[in-house]
Amino acid sequence: SPCGPRSHTLRGSRVQRLSAILNQVADVPSKLKALAAQSQRIVLDTGTLQPMVRSIYNGTRVQVFIALMISINFVINAIEKQVMHPDAATLDLFRGFEIFFTVVFGVELVLNMYAHWCREFWSSGWNVFDVLVVSVSVASLALSGLPGISTLRLMRAFRVFRLFKKLESLRVILMALEKAIPGCSNAFGILVLVTCIYSILGVSFYADMHEGGYFANFSTAFFTMFQ
Repeated sequence: SPCGPRSHTLRGSRVQRLSAILNQVADVPSKLKALAAQSQRIVLDTGTLQPMVRSIYNGTRVQVFIALMISINFVINAIEKQVMHPDAATLDLFRGFEIFFTVVFGVELVLNMYAHWCREFWSSGWNVFDVLVVSVSVASLALSGLPGISTLRLMRAFRVFRLFKKLESLRVILMALEKAIPGCSNAFGILVLVTCIYSILGVSFYADMHEGGYFANFSTAFFTMFQ
C-alpha cells in the first residue's frame, strides 16, 4: 500500500527516539556517581588546605614576621604619644600606619582562625585577646567620630603582650614569673606583718614626741615604714 513505507519510517524514528531517551536515563546513575566523586574530591582538596595553612602559619618565618610587626607597631604607638601636638601631615602618617597594621593583624587573625578552627582557636586565651584587640582597632577606624572611641584605641598598646605567645623565650619567663607568685606572696605577707609590728611600736614610742608627725597614728606610721 502507499502508506506502508511511510508508517514503517515513522515507527522506526519513534523507536530510535525512545531508545535515545532510554540511553540517557540509563546514563543518569553514572553521571550522578561522577558528580559525587567530583564533589568528594573538592571536599578533600578543601580539607587538605587547612593543614597546609596551619603549617605555613605556625612556621618560624611567619611567627617572626608577626612578632616584628607587633614590635614595630608598639614603637610607632610610643612615638605617636611622644608627639603631643602633631600637624596635619603627621596625623595622616600615623593614620596610615594605623590602617596598615589593622589590615596586617586582621589578615593574620583570619589565617589563624582558619588554621585552628574552631575549638582549638577559641580555647586559647591569646586568640580571644587577639580577636578583642583587632575588633577594637577595626571599630576605631570605622567609627572614628564616635564619642569615647579614643579610649578604646588604648587597647592597641596591649597588643605587645602577644609577644609572649610568639616568642618561646618570653613565654618561659612569663611562666617562671607565674610560678614564683605564691612564694613572692608569702614573702610580701611577712614584709607587711613586720611593717605593721614596727608601725605599732613607732606610734607607741614617738606619737607624743612629734604630734602630727611621721608616727601620729598607725596608717601614717605604716606609710612611713613603707617608705
